[in-house]
This record gives sequence, structure tokens and C-alpha cells, in this order.
Amino acid sequence: MTQIHFYFDQTRCTGCAACGVACKDWNSLPAGTAPQWRRVYTAELGRFPKLGVLHLCLSCFHCDNAPCVKACPTGALYKRAVDGIVLVDREVCQGCRDCERACPYGAPQYQPGDPHMMKCTFCVDRQAQGLAPACVEACPYLALDAGTEDQLRLRHGELARLTPEDFPTLDAEHEATRPSVFVRRRAVNDGIDSRAMILRRNGQHTPQLRAAAGPATEEWQRRAAQPLTRRRGRC
Repeated sequence: MTQIHFYFDQTRCTGCAACGVACKDWNSLPAGTAPQWRRVYTAELGRFPKLGVLHLCLSCFHCDNAPCVKACPTGALYKRAVDGIVLVDREVCQGCRDCERACPYGAPQYQPGDPHMMKCTFCVDRQAQGLAPACVEACPYLALDAGTEDQLRLRHGELARLTPEDFPTLDAEHEATRPSVFVRRRAVNDGIDSRAMILRRNGQHTPQLRAAAGPATEEWQRRAAQPLTRRRGRC
């Protein structure tokens, strides 16, 4: 398998959310906050006069150790063997929302009135035509890219994987998913107290990245240690 990755340049992102608008437009998603496959979170750091801002642009990260795939009891979620993209078969999905609870990034989402899960597809339809994902093409500051590890290294040089050091609220649970994203990190200025933090999504305060309350530590650790296999059954 040749995994396709996202690349996010934190030094370029201004939080404009053009990526999210393009995602909604291409995928014919309704205006508003739900569903929102591509999202920008903003961490406001420090105390006046020593302040800082970090952005983190999120979608599904098509994780190498995808907890959503492991949590899905019906096999509706699966990771493609050819490129590692995680997709959902909405006809098989029974709406149990186990994937929503398992994902620490809030990638599995639900549209009001629709019981079947939906998520970022990595624009497989565009990639099949040789086009970049809609979010990548729309970014006016070239903060997003996508490709294989070799392709991204050729375009951006040395690569670094997303870690808890890149953004507040990321922790060991996120790291255990082995997200398929590389990040060029923006350093926080000296003297800024990053423990004083307000997290926002679309300008509104939010306590976390995930969409629903997550599993206990013992549960996600057990799931992370399991092999990545597609289950078959019922909710």
C-alpha cells in the first residue's frame, strides 16, 4: 500500500477557512456547522500582553491505525488497500455512532435528519481525475497539500508527523491513531504561557477536537493495540 497523506503548513495558515468552504461546495454539503468535513481550530494562547495564536486544519486524517474502522461493528468503515484512504459505505452504516465516539478528531459526522455517517473522502473522485482535493486547491496561502510521502518530501523537504507538541489538546490518544498527515510546525514565541488557552472552532469556544465524548483511556489503548481489520456484523 502506498499511503496518501495530507500536508499542513502551520506557518502559512491564517484560519481563513477557505478550505472548509471549498469542501462543502464540492461535496454539496449544506451551509452551517453540521456536517463540516474540513474544519479549522484556533488556539488562543497566553495572557496579555504575551499572546499567540495557532491554527490546526482538520479533516479525516485517514489514520494508519484508524480507531473508527476498528470500532465500526458492521464493516461500513474500511481502509482502502491501494492508497490507505478511509471510506464509509453509507448503505451498510446503521447509525450506531460508535465511530464518532472512537475518533479523537471528530471526523465521522452526521447530517440532521440523516442517520448514516458521512466523512471526508480525501476527494477520491477528484484524485481519480488527477485533481488535488478541493481543500488543497482552495487554500490561498498554500498551507495544504496532499500526496505520497515521497511526493511531499520532494515538494516540501524534511517531513514531520503530527504530534501532541503541534497543537494544544492533542495527546497520546491522537498519536496512537498514527494520522496520515505531515505538519510544518509554527513555534510559539518565548514567554507565552501555552497553558492559558482558549480553543475555538468557527469563532466559537469549544472544549475539544472530537465530536462526541470519547472512550476511557483503557478502551482506546486496548483498541489501538488491536490489528486493523474490517468487522462484519450488526450494531
